[in-house]
Amino acid sequence: MSELIDTAAAPAPEAPGAGMSTETVTPAGSDSLSIREASNALAGYREKRDTSEAPQTEDATTPPTQEPADFTTEVDPDAQPAADNQADAIEPPRSWSKEEKERFASYPRETQEYLARRENERDAALRRGQNETATLRQNLEAREKALEQQQQQYEQLLPALMQQLQQQQMGEFADIKTQADIDNMARNDWQRFAMWQAHQMKVQNVQQQMQANYQRQQQEYTQKWNQFAQNEDNLFAAQATEMNDPVQAKEIATKAVETLRATGFTDDDLNKLWSGQASVSLRDHRMQLLIRDAARYRAAKASVPAKKAAAPATRTLRPGTPAERASDAQVNLDSLTRNLEASGKWKDGAELLLARRAARRR
Repeated sequence: MSELIDTAAAPAPEAPGAGMSTETVTPAGSDSLSIREASNALAGYREKRDTSEAPQTEDATTPPTQEPADFTTEVDPDAQPAADNQADAIEPPRSWSKEEKERFASYPRETQEYLARRENERDAALRRGQNETATLRQNLEAREKALEQQQQQYEQLLPALMQQLQQQQMGEFADIKTQADIDNMARNDWQRFAMWQAHQMKVQNVQQQMQANYQRQQQEYTQKWNQFAQNEDNLFAAQATEMNDPVQAKEIATKAVETLRATGFTDDDLNKLWSGQASVSLRDHRMQLLIRDAARYRAAKASVPAKKAAAPATRTLRPGTPAERASDAQVNLDSLTRNLEASGKWKDGAELLLARRAARRR
C-alpha cells in the first residue's frame, strides 16, 4: 500500500510530443494523494491537454468576421468610367437596321463580340467575292471584245474570200457552164470533177457564213432600233404634251402626213423611214424644205405680239364712221390670229404680219 501511495505521489511523466509545460496537480494543504485523487488529477490533466490542442471552431451563432475594407487604393477624382465604358463598347455591324442595332446593344458582351466577329468575317468574304467577280467580269469583257474584233475582221474578209473563189472558178473552170459540161467532166475526167466539187463546197461554205452573218447583223440592228425608237418616243411625248390627247394626236398626225406628202415623200418612203428600214439625210431636198418651213413658222410666231386685254364696250356708232372701219380691221386681225394659232402654218403667220402692217398705216 505504501508503494502505491509513493508512486501516485510522484510527479506524472510528460506526455510524449506534448511540447508544453505541465503543472503539478497537488491539492492544497496536503502532502500526499489517494488513488482516487491521483486518478482524478490525471484525468483532469489529460482533459485540459486535449482541450488546449484541439482546433477552435467558430460558434454557429457568431457572425462571420468581415475583412476590413482596403482603403489603400487611391481614387482619381478626374476618372470618367462612363467614357471608358463607351470607348470599350462594341459597335454593331453597319449593315444592320436601326432596330437590330438597338437589340444588339442589349446583348451580353460575349454575344456582341461573337456577332461582330462573324459579321466582319462575312463582310470580308463578301468583299473578296465581289473583287473576284469584278476581276472575272473584266476578263470576260476583254475576251468578248477581242472575240468581237476577230469576228468583225473575219466578216470583213469573207467578201474578199468569195471574190477570190469566184475568180479562181472563172480561171480553172471557165469551160464549165452548164449541167451537161458537169456530167461530161464527171464521166471523162473524174479527178478534175473532184477538184470542181471541192471548189464548189468552199464557195457554198463561204456563202452560208455570209448569210449567217447578215442575219445576225439584222437581228442586232432590229434590237438596237427598237430601243432607239422607244427612247425617242418617250422624249417626244415629254416635250409634246398635246400628243397625250388622242384627238389632238390623231389630228396632228394626219396633218403631218399630208405635209410630208406635199414635200415629196411617198407612202413607201414614210413606212420605211418610220420602221428604221431606210434613212434620210439632212441634205435631202425634202428635209431642207421642211427645215425652211419650220424656220419661217418660228419667225412668224415670234413676231406676233402677246394678246392684249379686251377693250371695254363702246357706244354704237353710225355706219361709215372711222371708228367702225377701225373695228373691222381689228376683227380681221383677230381672225388671222386665230387661224395662225389653229394651223401653225407660216403662210397664216405671214398674212397676219401683213395685216398688222396695213392696220398701222391707216
